[in-house]
Amino acid sequence: MKTIAIVGATGLVGNKLADVFSASDFNAKFLAFADKSAGTTITIQNRKVRVLPVTQLLQHRPDAAIFTANEETALKYIPQLSANGTLCIDNSKAYRMNDKVPLVVWDVNGDSVRATDNIIANPNCTTIQLVTALNAVKKYGIRRVVASTYQAVSGAGREALEDLTQKHGYGKLKSFVHPIYDNVIPHIDRFNANGYTNEEMKVVNETQKILDSKIEISCIAVRVPVSVGHCISANIQLNKMPDIETLRRDFISTRNILLTDDTENNLYPMPISVRGTPFVSVGRIVRDLYRDDCFNCFITADNLLRGAAYNAYEILINVLRRRQQ
Repeated sequence: MKTIAIVGATGLVGNKLADVFSASDFNAKFLAFADKSAGTTITIQNRKVRVLPVTQLLQHRPDAAIFTANEETALKYIPQLSANGTLCIDNSKAYRMNDKVPLVVWDVNGDSVRATDNIIANPNCTTIQLVTALNAVKKYGIRRVVASTYQAVSGAGREALEDLTQKHGYGKLKSFVHPIYDNVIPHIDRFNANGYTNEEMKVVNETQKILDSKIEISCIAVRVPVSVGHCISANIQLNKMPDIETLRRDFISTRNILLTDDTENNLYPMPISVRGTPFVSVGRIVRDLYRDDCFNCFITADNLLRGAAYNAYEILINVLRRRQQ
């Protein structure tokens, strides 16, 4: 039986990962690690698991570890664990743009993982849903993507959720520079010299690394007063543009995509519709009004589940399955 460690087990993504394992038939011994909540317990597959301090991680030598902690924790412990044979899947930004580390959404580029890879990076939550949708149409050749994201506050952590639910204003904010309740903030992460934020550049760089470095990508990322569920409005330019019905069939036939595109019955992607599911919802698929080689669509997914925990879980079970063959 494999021993699986969850590092950052009591955070928002760590909680979701425990739920994913609990809903699966994956048979393993689970270890939980966190700093501030060490000594508490979480439940995985109807078993109480005591949360241990992260400082004890190395001595347990797990077969695999999923990191849902911060970048500093990943950089401190992953090199030592991976060198000793532990498969490490990291949800932070620490290894995403490392040329020696695969950045993986399994159905999109799982074949990029080599047998010797003991460090695998989990992409940004927005990137995961975008590349899942783009993967359905990549056979037509993707030239350019213009994306506007509408990102839930849970992507910024538990304190950000408090800013929303407690309706914090100036002077009481824990996570944002402006109130998020009843507001929209076109600012996620720090601004760079080029005028784009780190979050926007993550979408650009990570999508190019996963799919194709030649794809032109432009992104504006916006925080919206929604608890869970990121959205993307995307204009996609193709080398060869099929008709809209063909595009719909392509999305329907792509694993983990839920086509929600029936405007006559007011059906389109919304965070509330996919919350708690592993699906990327795609809809509002329409041809660009002015260009014959472009179409627009709207994409949404649960950022904590599909955009983090479930993707890490898929990487884990597929790599372990491949290594048993």
